[in-house]
Amino acid sequence: RGEAAFLCETKQDSRFDLGSRGEAAFLCETKQDSRFDLGSRGEAAFLCETKQDSRFDLGSRGEAAFLCETKQDSRFDLGSRGEAAFLCETKQDSRFDLGSRGEAAFLCETKQDSRFDLGSRGEAAFLCETKQDSRFDLGSRGEAAFLCETKQDSRFDLGSRGEAAFLCETKQDSRFDLGSRGEAAFLSAFLCETKQDSRFDLGSRGEAAFLCETKQDSRFDLGSRGEAAFLCETKQDSRFDLGSRGEAAFLCETKQDSRFDLGSRGEAAFLCETKQDSRFDLGSRGEAAFLCETKQDSRFDLGSRGEAAFLCETKQDSRF
Repeated sequence: RGEAAFLCETKQDSRFDLGSRGEAAFLCETKQDSRFDLGSRGEAAFLCETKQDSRFDLGSRGEAAFLCETKQDSRFDLGSRGEAAFLCETKQDSRFDLGSRGEAAFLCETKQDSRFDLGSRGEAAFLCETKQDSRFDLGSRGEAAFLCETKQDSRFDLGSRGEAAFLCETKQDSRFDLGSRGEAAFLSAFLCETKQDSRFDLGSRGEAAFLCETKQDSRFDLGSRGEAAFLCETKQDSRFDLGSRGEAAFLCETKQDSRFDLGSRGEAAFLCETKQDSRFDLGSRGEAAFLCETKQDSRFDLGSRGEAAFLCETKQDSRF
C-alpha cells in the first residue's frame, strides 16, 4: 500500500488497468502507443515515452505527475486537483496553458524555443532545456525551481520570495544573480557540469540540494542539517559517506560500480544509473525510491519500511 513505481519498457504496446489505493507511479516506455485507464486514489505518476502520440484521460484525485516524451505533439486535458507535474519532451514546440491550483512542475525539452504562460499559485518548477536560449519571466509566489540547460550561457535574475532552486547545466559559463528572500532555509541547487573535478564545502542550515556532474571525481563535505539532495554523475566511481538527518536523495550515474552506505533516517531516494551492476543494501525507514538503469541485471535487497518506489530500466532482465 505504499508508493509504488512500476517501470515497463515495451517496444509496441502497454495498457494498464490499475486499482491500487496507495501512491502509484506508472512508467512505461513504448515505441508506438500507450493508453492508461487509471482509478488509483492516491498519488499517481504516469510516465510514457512514445514516439508518435500520447493522450491521457485521467481522473485521479491525488497527486498527478504526467510525463510524456513525444517527437511531434503533446496535448494535455488534465483535471486533477492535487499536485500536477507536466513533463513534455518535444522536438518542435511546447505550449502550456495550465490552471492547476496545486503544485505545478512544468518541464519542457525543446530544441528551438520554450514559452510558458503559467498561472499556478502553488509551488512552481519551471524546467526548460534549450540549445540556444532560455529566458524566464516568473512571478510565482510559492516555491520556484528554475532549471535551464544551455550549451553556451545562462543568467538568472530571480526575485521569487519562496524557496528557490537554481539549476543550470552550461558548457562554458553560468552566473547567478539571486535575490530570493524566502525562508531562513534557502533551497539552492547548483548544477555544474565539469569535466575534471568538483568539491563542495557547504554549511547551509536550510534545505540544500547539491548537484554536480563530473567526468572523473566528486567529493562532498556536507554539513547541512535540513534536506539534502546529493547528485553526482561520474564515469568511474562514486562513494558517499553521508550523515544528513533530513531528507536525502542520492543520485549517482556510474559506468562501472555504485555502492551506498547510507544512514539517513528521513526520506531517502537512491538513484543510480549503471551499465553493469547495481546492488543496494538499504535500511532507511522513511520513503525510499530506488531507481537503477542497468543494461544487464538489477537486484534489490531492500529493508525500507515506508513508501518504496522501485524503478529499473533493464535491457535483459529485472527481478524485484
